[in-house]
Amino acid sequence: MATKIMMRTETITRLLSSSLLAACLIILFSACSDDKTLLHSFHSIENSKWEKDDTAKFTLPAVWTDRKVEVQVEVRTNSRYPYQTLWLKAEHNFADSTKYVKQSVKCTILNETGDIQGNGISTVQYAYQIGTFNIKKGQESTIKITHNMRSELLNGIHDIGVKIVEAE
Repeated sequence: MATKIMMRTETITRLLSSSLLAACLIILFSACSDDKTLLHSFHSIENSKWEKDDTAKFTLPAVWTDRKVEVQVEVRTNSRYPYQTLWLKAEHNFADSTKYVKQSVKCTILNETGDIQGNGISTVQYAYQIGTFNIKKGQESTIKITHNMRSELLNGIHDIGVKIVEAE
């Protein structure tokens, strides 16, 4: 009987320790979160083969107050991407929700000496600034991204993403 009570006590102690550790980790991660990020999302490219007419579309829901935001495009590639540079076409309505602006984005994947310019090992992530924009209260904004390369099909593009944060 005493052995069963000791085993139950040890089990309860382990469960409490695990629960306490989990609670501490949740509090730590919550405290470290970036509350200035309004949108950070990725569009996965099927089989890492991006067709010219495939569009990655991201929508920033209507904001509650006027905000100044910084927008960047993020790209994840793998070793099958064959070029040094990636050209993107971005269409967005950040400045004025009634008008779309077209913008070319030059993404340097490798520098002149062949060094990778992003972060990662098997999948490498890159970030490229689109600009800073003033978004009005109640405005919903959209950005659409396609590749603007001569090839109809690009191998090695794993994901296309957008990060929108409040500007300082």
